[in-house]
Amino acid sequence: MTKFTDPKFNDRDLVPLRVFKRDGTELPFETPFRNLAEVATVLRTHRDAGDADSFVGSLIKAIGRIAGPSNKQAAWAHKVAVDLITPRQQRQLDVELLPVLQMLERAAGTQKRLPRIVLTRDDVTVQLTMAGDKSRQPGTVNVMTPGAYGENTWFGRIDLDGRFNPSRSCTPLVEQLLRDLAADPAKVAGQHGVATGSCCFCRRDLSDKRSRSVGYGPDCAVKYGLPWGDTSAADAADKAAREAL
Repeated sequence: MTKFTDPKFNDRDLVPLRVFKRDGTELPFETPFRNLAEVATVLRTHRDAGDADSFVGSLIKAIGRIAGPSNKQAAWAHKVAVDLITPRQQRQLDVELLPVLQMLERAAGTQKRLPRIVLTRDDVTVQLTMAGDKSRQPGTVNVMTPGAYGENTWFGRIDLDGRFNPSRSCTPLVEQLLRDLAADPAKVAGQHGVATGSCCFCRRDLSDKRSRSVGYGPDCAVKYGLPWGDTSAADAADKAAREAL
């Protein structure tokens, strides 16, 4: 556990820098920063620094208050700053993900909200979200678990050329899921919908017979450029349910 001294704030002599995920798991780290002024300087380089309502923006605002941040805010400020200056292992996954990028680009042109795909495999949920115009790398696709910053896990980014740059947190399961999605997006999206009963694109429940069979609805099929219409899976499921009565 890193400990941090900054007598400027709240007459605190020693502040324990400990941050935790929602499940109670501690995220250990060591800070090189001598004071919160140094931390704030690094935080201002974050893409969300200008947004006071963002997590990073709120930390910067808290540091700027006369009373200073709470112990928890100070800890998270150090953690985010450390993450920003820590070099990440740069490697590319040997798979072409351009079809995934093009699918999201197609959807982006049909709706106001940034498109995203949420898939679950072996109890691991992976979210692919296109970065907006105000981000550092607009048009790229972030691959992560759902959740707020600091609570989720970032697996990496799909660049504009379709190459995937995985983070140190990326697992073989996530890599294989991306390979499968690039090879046959309709199949992977459909498997998710049939297994969960909800569309991986809009997250709505699938109520229509064809939608339940295909695994996604007709509107999302048009937006993402995927085929739609076969009812064989739904027919089989309905038959099995009747026979079970």
